[in-house]
Parts: sequence; structure tokens; C-alpha cells
Amino acid sequence: MSEGRIEDLEVKVAYLEHQLAQLDALVQELFAANAELRRELGTMREVREEGSLTFGEGGPGADKPPHY
Repeated sequence: MSEGRIEDLEVKVAYLEHQLAQLDALVQELFAANAELRRELGTMREVREEGSLTFGEGGPGADKPPHY
């Protein structure tokens, strides 16, 4: 192999390592966001099951607006 070809391959490997590090950071960020959303969803389901989430008679659309 020529010296120039080896250098080109080294540059490509360095670039791919940098891209892989960025991708890894993004995946970790998305995993953390997903875990937080799952916790929030679990909390919302618990509240719904306990009956703490109540609406006026007829459901949420039957409530009068605040200006009445």
C-alpha cells in the first residue's frame, strides 16, 4: 500500500470514530428521554386508576369556560 492510501484510511477511521462518539451521545440522550417519558406515563396511569383525575359532569367537554 502506498503511504498516501494509508493516510487516507487513517483520516477516514478518525472521522468514523468521531461520528460514532456523536451517535453514542445521541442514543444515550434519547434513552434518558424515553425513560423519563415512561416514568411520566406510569405516573399518569396511576393517577387515572386512583380516580384522582376527575372532570365535571359529562366529562371534560361539559365544563363551562371561566368567563361564565
